[in-house]
Amino acid sequence: MQKKELNIAIGGRIRKVREHQHYTREQIAEKADISAQFLADIENGYKSMTAATIINLANALHISTDYILLGTEPNNNTETMDEIQSLLSAIPKDK
Repeated sequence: MQKKELNIAIGGRIRKVREHQHYTREQIAEKADISAQFLADIENGYKSMTAATIINLANALHISTDYILLGTEPNNNTETMDEIQSLLSAIPKDK
């Protein structure tokens, strides 16, 4: 079976988080409603997943789907909110 680069990267991120959180494959597989063997295949880059499985794994590991798919966390919206508040405060009160 041939591994695809994207599957290898995604599987590696899932394994890294699972191991960091000290979960076994069996524990996460049960929480994500998949088999432990399927999770092993995902982590080793042999299998890809449906959107539902990605969401279930994200929920089981308490991480974002952005992290699973892209390796990034969603942006912290604090800067955006500060900018919006600044712009709103500049609007005259009668507007």
